[in-house]
Amino acid sequence: MEMLKTAILLIKKDIQLEKNTGQLSGAILLFALLAGTIFSMAFLPGQNQLQNFFPGIYWFTQIFAVMLVLNRSFIRDTENSCQTAILMAPISREMLLLARIFANYLLFLLLSVIISPVLFILFDAIPISGPFWLLPIVLLVNYGLASTGSLLAALATSTRISDILLPVLLLPVLIPLILAAIETTRVLYFSQLDYNQLYFWLLFMLIYNIISTLISYLLAPYLMTE
Repeated sequence: MEMLKTAILLIKKDIQLEKNTGQLSGAILLFALLAGTIFSMAFLPGQNQLQNFFPGIYWFTQIFAVMLVLNRSFIRDTENSCQTAILMAPISREMLLLARIFANYLLFLLLSVIISPVLFILFDAIPISGPFWLLPIVLLVNYGLASTGSLLAALATSTRISDILLPVLLLPVLIPLILAAIETTRVLYFSQLDYNQLYFWLLFMLIYNIISTLISYLLAPYLMTE
C-alpha cells in the first residue's frame, strides 16, 4: 500500500509539473495544428473514400506527437538531479516505471482530446458507424503507446543520442499497434460496422498492451537507474 501511495505521488508530480509549465501540451497543440493543416492540403476534406486515408493520418499525427513528448518526459527528471531523488524514494524500480507509464498515459489521452477535434474538423471526418467505439480504441492505443514508449524512452534517455535513437527503436516495435489502430478506426468509416473485425483488433491491442506491460515490469530494474 505504501508503494502504491508513493507511485500515486509520482504521477501527481508529473501532472502538476505539466500543469505548471505546459511545455509538453503546448508542443502537442502546435504540432496538431501544423500536421492537420499540412495533411488537409494533400487530402481534400470530405472527399470520397475517407476510410482509406484518414485513419492513417489520425494515428500517425498522434504517434509523432507522442515521440515529441516521450523524450522530454524522462529528460526533465534528469535535470537538477531530480532523477537521483526519485530513485531514492521507498519504491521498487518496477513501480517507478509503471508510475511513469500511467503519467504518460494520462498525457497521451490529453493529446487525443487536443488532436481529435482538430483533425475531425479539418477533414470533416466524424465516424459514421458507431462513433462511440472510438473511445475504447483511443484508450487501448494510447496505453500501448505509453507502455511501449516509456520503456524505450527509459532506454534511449540513458544514451547521448536519445533524440535520434528513440524513433529508431520505437517505430518498428509499434508496427503491430499502428496496424491495429488504423484497421480498427477504418471500420468506423463504413456504413455497416463489421463487429468481427472490430473485436479481433480490439483483442489484438489488449494482448499487445498486456505483453508490453509485462516486459516493462521485467526490465524496469535495469532501466530505471541514474
